[in-house]
Amino acid sequence: MERVTFRAPEVVEAFAGIEVCKLDVDLAANREVGARHRRTVSLPTFVALAADGREVHQWSGALPPADLLRELATAAAAAAPPPAGADPVALGEFACARCDREALAPQLAALARRGAPGDAEQIERLLWLLCTTSFDQQRWPELALATQDYLARCPEGAHRDEAMVMQGRATFAVDGVLTEALRAHIDALLADGAVPFPGSSLLDRAKRFAGVQDEAAERALRAAASAWVERVNAAMQRLARLGPPAVPALRRALLEGEGETMRHAATTLGWMRLPENVGFLRAQLERANTPAPRRAEVVRALAMHKDPACLPLFVAIARGDEPPRVRTEAVEGIRDLCHLGDGTTDPAVAGALDAALAHRDLRLRQWTLQAMFEVKAPLALGNLLEALDDRRTLFAEFRICGNAMWILGQQLGSLVQVDGEPAGTCTPAIAAFLERWYSANRHRLVWDADACHWAVRDGAAVQGK
Repeated sequence: MERVTFRAPEVVEAFAGIEVCKLDVDLAANREVGARHRRTVSLPTFVALAADGREVHQWSGALPPADLLRELATAAAAAAPPPAGADPVALGEFACARCDREALAPQLAALARRGAPGDAEQIERLLWLLCTTSFDQQRWPELALATQDYLARCPEGAHRDEAMVMQGRATFAVDGVLTEALRAHIDALLADGAVPFPGSSLLDRAKRFAGVQDEAAERALRAAASAWVERVNAAMQRLARLGPPAVPALRRALLEGEGETMRHAATTLGWMRLPENVGFLRAQLERANTPAPRRAEVVRALAMHKDPACLPLFVAIARGDEPPRVRTEAVEGIRDLCHLGDGTTDPAVAGALDAALAHRDLRLRQWTLQAMFEVKAPLALGNLLEALDDRRTLFAEFRICGNAMWILGQQLGSLVQVDGEPAGTCTPAIAAFLERWYSANRHRLVWDADACHWAVRDGAAVQGK
């Protein structure tokens, strides 16, 4: 969006009338604000605030200029406060947006006195809106009062059960007590996350094996898979939004669960990014008898916290003798941390990635090469040259050898060229040429610390036939 949408003249003009603030939610200093205003894990997320601090609109995802302008128009329309003599519903909505229970009370009273058709429903809607706004903004004392009002005035309301869960969240924030309603809700969300992925039946697999096409069965399977993804993602996001009350149950699921239960618990803990989980996850890695699949999930959850203090641990795991799946998660953690700091010149990181690349595991090699794009320290060129012979496919037309070639070019300070032209893909002929070039020049290579790449003493370029 920064290259196209934000540079469009009509977007530049629209932004001129508002104050724009860009926050990196990966930075620890911004996490509290992110937790208060971000409803989804999707990036980028846009939050529009009125001049008085009210959140008036939110959306996520990259958008073209026309769609972004429509979202901004929606936000602008919602930002204006209603006039003093506006309908009680509009004034009540405005009070809810500010989490102002006292300002809401007279509007509810006005609706009750008026008694027009639909006013009773509007009263319940406004009471519930105050609850959801207080929950979204993590204003726990206000939420406790809002849910108390809703349950008192709407004992059989449509949102009764949800209000009890929210009341439990407010209670936990205020005095640390986990109510039965909140506990049951957490257990139900964990059960949703443990549902296995819908697979095809034995009959369907037999039909495919025999070459029989059953389009109806394939459509049903795709629909079931899509519904499963939505259900599981919704459960994990709701657990992540609950935060600390769900942590003990998620930790148990990570350490005792299997399969999807374990993986989804790791993901949710990672999404939460609570500082207290960092110490817990690191402690689990000190247990030598943890099975590799669980250990990998622990490392993955820890890596999602993006805590710079964990970098030495990830480096040790990446260069050690752990199973490839564990080392892969550590390498991903290295990549993400290096990306936060605009790359790294740390030789320990370079050495760990060199060691990881020497392993033949496909996924480990794939993510090691991705991490190497962030490295501005000397890498072992011999390892990269060996990877040029690895023609296994990553996805589409991308192969291990292609990524290795691009990293090699980065390490040499220029695109790899053949006959004066940049090489787009790595062919066997290109790999052979680069090996010959390296053999002829390896003793003249020196690391230029200022330029962050290898250089040949007499400046020979990587080109030829």
